[in-house]
Amino acid sequence: MSEILAKLKNDLEYFATKNLMIKPKVGTFIPFEFNKAQRYLHEKLEEQRKKTKKVRAIILKGRQQGCSTYVAARFYHRTVTKLALDTFIFAHESSASDALFTMVKNYHEFSNNNFRPDLGKSNAKELLFPKLKSGYKVGTAGTKGLGRSKTFQNLHWSEVAYSKDCDEHSKGILQTVSDVDDTEIILESTSSGQGDFFHRMCMRALSGDSDYQLIFIPWYWQDEYKRTLEDDFKLTQPQEGQESLSEQEYYDLFKDNGLTLEHLAWRRNKIRSDFEGDIMRFMREYPFTVQEAFAASDEGSYIKAAQIIRARNTPYIQTEAPLVIGVDPAREGKDRICLTHRKGRNVTKIKKLPKMKITELASAIAKEIIQYKPAKVFIDVGGLGVGVYDMLVDMKYGKIVVAVNFGGAADNKDKYANKRAEMYGEAWNWLEDYPCHISEIDVVMADQLQSELCSVGYKYNNNQALLMEPKEKLKERGLPSPDVGDSFVLTFAFPVGGVAHSNRNTHFVAKTKAVRF
Repeated sequence: MSEILAKLKNDLEYFATKNLMIKPKVGTFIPFEFNKAQRYLHEKLEEQRKKTKKVRAIILKGRQQGCSTYVAARFYHRTVTKLALDTFIFAHESSASDALFTMVKNYHEFSNNNFRPDLGKSNAKELLFPKLKSGYKVGTAGTKGLGRSKTFQNLHWSEVAYSKDCDEHSKGILQTVSDVDDTEIILESTSSGQGDFFHRMCMRALSGDSDYQLIFIPWYWQDEYKRTLEDDFKLTQPQEGQESLSEQEYYDLFKDNGLTLEHLAWRRNKIRSDFEGDIMRFMREYPFTVQEAFAASDEGSYIKAAQIIRARNTPYIQTEAPLVIGVDPAREGKDRICLTHRKGRNVTKIKKLPKMKITELASAIAKEIIQYKPAKVFIDVGGLGVGVYDMLVDMKYGKIVVAVNFGGAADNKDKYANKRAEMYGEAWNWLEDYPCHISEIDVVMADQLQSELCSVGYKYNNNQALLMEPKEKLKERGLPSPDVGDSFVLTFAFPVGGVAHSNRNTHFVAKTKAVRF
């Protein structure tokens, strides 16, 4: 008996299966057995807990994948197996917080008598276990100042992106959990677009600029999201300029990760019936990738997620092309130092450097030159970059380093308003001139590159020349500075060794509305 009790206390999945009951979408209560998404989520959280002794996580997901059910079980397990541990459940609307709290109460009601703590105070907003000195409190967005007067050890914030006064609530709620061992904060939501609090939190987690890890759960991990194939079912095929991947491309990319034809049949029917053909809205609520979840609401982005996804899933292309490196030095305190290596049709490395002095950065780039022997290193000379460039010239690398002014004149002034627009235009051509390859060696950096490139809007000036959305406007929209993206486009500043960036003679722009800025 003691071994069983120990396992119930220390093994959440065992505890859930043996002691918790859930109500499925159809039918009566059944034992809680983890599905694929819940098991993956559990593994990621446990990995972080073992590494840092606490949990700080943001879950980006599709609709109804069981993430809230898992988090409720995780925190119930912690609350009834530890002393003096309080849990706060917070949701975007009262019906959602009530549903989560009801789930917790059901866990408690159906628990084994030998492992269920005595219940004290119980009402619509609180659930207390007096002998453990532990308990629950429930809150709903819209109640200002909520949570400021209490300290919790567990925080579950559900559907963050849809919470009213989200930025204001975050200032109080996130401070209710101290930054100490054995505390857990889990935020989960579907996307509501770019620029809001949830999106900013996800992007900071993705870039490694916060203590939070971003956990993405793809929609097709749910077996119920399948539809029987019709006799004449055929996958849609790629077409030039499409804003999303074709069904065939999705299948080729994700079939090894669990995507089936039946999933795609369900997806097609869902888009046609429930979403009335609005594929972008479907992508936001049922995304294949992190970037798709957020890019879906930004139809004015210049570079499309489909272009990046294809490149990320294309093998390395053998080439004799010279190596070029783009360097985007930090301009301001929060900006990052980023480098991108490109060799012909391949992006071979994306890296981020810690903050450092100009002399240290110049030395770091010199080491990069010695180790990788690039033909050219293109450096953004806005801000600190000019000092770095000058130092590298003094170090006798003047034939390799090239100063690039984003606001300077483009070589092709008829098509591009400035050098930045020209580099983005050449990068677009390179991506569209399939095949091309973006390395997945560092998936986080590849994710960040995709997110940033797919966030930048564009318009045309009075001369019909391309003009990219300024960094200042991006920041006004709540988006980070595209430092990784800029280091990538810098590799297209000038042709190197007589090698053109792409074989395309014309510049096709996907049919979409340009962002106004």
